[in-house]
Amino acid sequence: MRRLLLMSSSLLLVAAGCSGPSGSSEQAKAKAKAKATSTSTSGPARISCAKPAFDFGKVAQGTKVKHVFVLENKGGAPLTIKRAAGG
Repeated sequence: MRRLLLMSSSLLLVAAGCSGPSGSSEQAKAKAKAKATSTSTSGPARISCAKPAFDFGKVAQGTKVKHVFVLENKGGAPLTIKRAAGG
């Protein structure tokens, strides 16, 4: 249940472009890594997530937790996320 809620929230935040403060060092590192590791510049959009799952372990009810899922477009066309759901 926690993973479903977390993934849904994270994907929606990433899709909306609000995965954290604009000055976030985590976000800046992810963007730099994405630029450095991008190998394909042609073809259709292709989404990639290096670590698609994260386990918070035991978390007390009401505790706020956070994790950033870095999604990358490894294709040449723009990637549009129209809908996201956790699973």
